[in-house]
Formats: sequence, structure tokens, C-alpha cells
Amino acid sequence: MEQTPLQAAKMMLDEVPEQTRVEVIKGVNIRRKKNGLTVMSIHYSAIPDRDPDTPKGSEWYKKEHRRYSSEAMWKKEQEIDSNATGGEAVFGKILSEFYETIVISDPLWYPDPRWDVVGGFDHGVANATCLLKAYVPREHIDPKTGLRAPTEVYICGEYYSYRRDDWDNNVDQNVQEMLQMPDMDRARWIAADPSIFYNTEAAEKGKPTAIYATYHKNRMFKMRAYDGVRSDVSFVQWMHSDYWRGIAHGRKPRLYIVCRNPSDRPQPGMHPYDCPNLLWEMKRAKRVQLTARQLLTRNAAEGLQDRNNHAIDPLKYITGLLRNPTPIPAEEAIAEEMGKLDRFTGAIRARFLMANMDLKGRPIGPDGLPRKGKGARHIDLRKRPGVLPAVGR
Repeated sequence: MEQTPLQAAKMMLDEVPEQTRVEVIKGVNIRRKKNGLTVMSIHYSAIPDRDPDTPKGSEWYKKEHRRYSSEAMWKKEQEIDSNATGGEAVFGKILSEFYETIVISDPLWYPDPRWDVVGGFDHGVANATCLLKAYVPREHIDPKTGLRAPTEVYICGEYYSYRRDDWDNNVDQNVQEMLQMPDMDRARWIAADPSIFYNTEAAEKGKPTAIYATYHKNRMFKMRAYDGVRSDVSFVQWMHSDYWRGIAHGRKPRLYIVCRNPSDRPQPGMHPYDCPNLLWEMKRAKRVQLTARQLLTRNAAEGLQDRNNHAIDPLKYITGLLRNPTPIPAEEAIAEEMGKLDRFTGAIRARFLMANMDLKGRPIGPDGLPRKGKGARHIDLRKRPGVLPAVGR
């Protein structure tokens, strides 16, 4: 006897995490709760006369949608979105309309082993601890324009843990799991919340210590304090205007999220090449909502609500650092400039560049190397006779 769609969907529930929705037919999903109960959700599109993809359903949609005073109320009552009301959703719309463009769900997709690896980290005790892994393809030249193509970022792998019945969420436990993350052993850096590097942790004896000291003791050596922009407003702006700019008009995004196991609930534990918790948080990220009385004296808020952002913060650290690449060392920049000139012109140009660097507080010696430390001397090239040799020759 042939299986019905419902029977096939029930069998799939045994292969996916708890609270993961499995589609039975269009508009009908089932999921299994933690206590073992199976819950079915029925969307209006399951009724042919209300399916917006049909002519009759499209008319019904337009008619009914106009009766609601706000998009949030429509989503809460008709789209079965319990998180719709509240502040404005920041990433929800773009992740719903361009999900297939931004999210890689192909089960056969894996990153190129030649790509660079970086990470972002957020420490938590009562809140969640999260480690995100990102792959950065090698630099390449666009054959159409001859220019260097913008850097692409693939968020592909996360460790997400919080305190629960069988887990204390302490550093020792989490580090043992995080060290098992594929490719993290070759990560160039792991940008972490700067607060874990401050000496604020009480010790049994002596002065307070930094939380990072415990991570370092457990062999998490590659962590570094994130020193970029920490503003949520700036983060949202560069995500839309830089990483996801123009995708509504067919442009290729610069940031992709890999997830083959999306869920409507947090999924603690190791996800070697998937990011279900990052997607879960981004879909629910909202701006701070002001009351009607507050709106009389204030502008609409642009900041994000300080909740469910334990995976979003590491994403902010990764994208913030990759958006502002490491500056080229001064001596390399000068050598590159000199390589384009003949010997005589290069000597004159070298004097100008060295004087310019000296004015900026980064003195360069006649050998082309930066002068550092307490014994560094500032050279006044105006009082130095003769022609200096061209740097890089």
C-alpha cells in the first residue's frame, strides 16, 4: 500500500531535530515537540481558493489583506507568526523573500578546502554561548571589469549552547565541544566580545582575572578582542547596503548562510556545516519599539532589541572585520609605489612618501623599514642633504 503524504512526513520527523517543521502538502506542516507530541499547522494557502498563486486565491489575498490595520497583525493571525507583533523586523523580510538566494540549503554543498577560515565568538553563562565559523574565498579578479571582486563570506558552521537540564554551559564543557569544530584548527582569527578580556572575573585568591584566561587555559588560543564598530545600527546598515546590496535587482550577495536544518526553535549543540540558530535569531531580530507616548517626543528607534542576539553578535564581529580589511604595512605600500618608477624618479618619490609618513607619526627610515620603539628617531628630511636611494631597488 502506497504511503500517504502525512505518513511520509511523520517518518521524516524521526530524522530531523525537535521543533523542525516538515511539509506534508502545500500549507500544511507538522513538527514534533520536546515532550513527543506531534503538532500540525495549517496555513491558508492549503485551501486552493485562498492560495495566492491561483487567480481566485490572489483576489482573496488582496481583499483580506486590506482589512488589517498593520502588516504585523496580518502575519500574526494569517501567517502563523507569533513573533510578528512588536518592533520592526530587521532581517525577516529579506530572509523570507530572498531565502533561496542568501541561504545555501544544498545537502551536497561544502566549502572549498583552500578557502580561509575565520570565526566569531560570544560568551555566555545564563545566556547562550556561540561560536560561528566563516569561510572566505581567495581573492579573484572579475573578468568583465578587470577589477578585484568584492570579498565573499560564507557563514558555515556554529556551536550554540545554553544552560539546560543536562548541561551547565561552563567554559570547560563548551571548549571541549568547540575544539571539535571542523577547520577551526586553521582559523586565522576568532573575534570575540572584548569584555571577556577585561579583568572582571572574581578569583579565589588575588586580583580578578579575565574570562579569556580560562579559554586560553583550555587551548582556545586564537581568540582576539573585536576592535571594530559595535553599533547595532551600523551593523544592520552595512548588512543591507554592503553584503546584501542590490539582490532585489538580481545582484549577487556577498554574504551567504549555510543551513540544511532550519528550525523554529533553538537547536543547542554542534552544527559542523550549518547555522540553524543564526537563522532563527536573524528572523526574529527587531528594532526597539517605542510606546505612543514616547513617539511624541522621540524619533522612531533604530537600535535592536537586546534579546536573542547570541549568534548575531559573532556575525557582527566577523562581518565588521572583513568589511574593513587589514591595512597594508607602510613599507610594503612604499615598495609597491617605487616599483612602478625609474630609479631617479623613485628616489624623489621616496623622499616625499617618507616625509609624509613621518608627519603622520609613522616614521620610515632610509632603508624603507618603519622605526618603532622608544629609540625611534623622527628624521627631518628637509635638513638631510643628498638623494636617498629608491626603496625596493
